[in-house]
Amino acid sequence: MANYRKLPWQRNIRVIPASVAAKLQEVPRGVGIVPVCTKLITATELKDGAFRHLNMKLVADQPSFPATLLPSEDTGPYSAKNCNGWEVKRQDLPMIPKTIYLGERPIYGDWSNGSFPLWQDRMVYQVDEYAPTDYCIDIDMLRKTAARFVFKFKLDCVLDRSDANFDEDLLFCLNILQENTGLCDIDRSDKTREEYVATTLVDWEIFPPGSLDRFLAKAKAGRGKGNSDANQVIDERVAEFRRLSPERYILGKGGGSTATSALSCLTT
Repeated sequence: MANYRKLPWQRNIRVIPASVAAKLQEVPRGVGIVPVCTKLITATELKDGAFRHLNMKLVADQPSFPATLLPSEDTGPYSAKNCNGWEVKRQDLPMIPKTIYLGERPIYGDWSNGSFPLWQDRMVYQVDEYAPTDYCIDIDMLRKTAARFVFKFKLDCVLDRSDANFDEDLLFCLNILQENTGLCDIDRSDKTREEYVATTLVDWEIFPPGSLDRFLAKAKAGRGKGNSDANQVIDERVAEFRRLSPERYILGKGGGSTATSALSCLTT
């Protein structure tokens, strides 16, 4: 197993998160999808080097960061594939003969007699080779307070849902974000910076009309199926919100002590 750097968050995901799948349904067909997430980062985290792998640090109490960066290959397996490419052994296909070079060998076991190249025919699995994707992460600071900063991390690629490999490509890109930021998400490719700023508060995430499924998925994420009491509270609270015909749903990002303290809504 490769020796990847230690990270303070879950390194990888196995499936596309429910909140991302719900958000995909909100993006109109024909509009590109970009892997992007926003994250609240404290001055302490920057000072302690939690984001050193992205060349992010604190200088004179202000964040210093590159506008774009190729993720380091030692951050995780997907970042490594992004830099170096990868191979997939096709065990689903028939094996094929291959002549393999095994090195030089001494004649009659004595190097003083000279040497000869040893080759051997073997049956091997076919291999698909993939070139490096070289996706960079674009970094932008959307908001700042005295000691907290909201950053946007966006992979410089646009995915098309009509592509046959869309789900596979999306999971690959989400894992690059997850490895490097601890979060993964998507949005439409035509969303402006002003829209990101307008819908991002320091401790809250705003969900526009029509995004109830994503709101619920995000609110319940990480609580686990066993936490039925908390999930029931969330369902009851959202049912009340729907009765009020809210303009937007708001989800707390600061880790409140109860499910109800983390949920709110805006009404007209």
